[in-house]
Amino acid sequence: MRKTVAAMVALLAFGSLTAPAIGGSTTVGFGGDSCSQWTQNHSKGGDKVAAVVEAAWVDGFVSGLNLGLKVDILRGADGDGLIAWTNSYCATHPLSRLADAGTQLAHELLLRASQ
Repeated sequence: MRKTVAAMVALLAFGSLTAPAIGGSTTVGFGGDSCSQWTQNHSKGGDKVAAVVEAAWVDGFVSGLNLGLKVDILRGADGDGLIAWTNSYCATHPLSRLADAGTQLAHELLLRASQ
């Protein structure tokens, strides 16, 4: 019960970080890149160095958000799964920023962890 309450409190607090709320937020590094750039870099023939750095940025972004939560949203997750989720998100949201994708990924992980 205590975990459920903590997860719900985190969900309410984290809900303010969904994509519409972060539209004006500042990010550094690859977080400001568009999802179309992610998709291009992660496609066959894309820039593999940039793809690795972008994937590391997403891993670090979600890990950093995880540190501030009372529930471990990354339990059971792996890098390949995070990349696959980001590939899917960016394919359907090419105009979004990578930071938006990371925030939505973390929100999805939080929902999963609170179940």
